[in-house]
Amino acid sequence: LGPVDRAAAYTDLAESYFKAGKRAEAKKQTLAALEIAPNYERAQDLLLKIVGGGDK
Repeated sequence: LGPVDRAAAYTDLAESYFKAGKRAEAKKQTLAALEIAPNYERAQDLLLKIVGGGDK
C-alpha cells in the first residue's frame, strides 16, 4: 500500500470513531493519517471537524 492508501485506512477508522462520539480517538487516528500523508485533504477536513466541534 502507498502512503495515501495507508492514510485513507487511518481516516476511515477516525471517521468511525468520530461518528461514535469518540473525538479523542478520532483525533489520534486522523493525526496518524496526516503523519503519513500531510496533504491528504480528507484527513485535514476531518481534523477541522474534530477540533472545531463540528457535528457528526
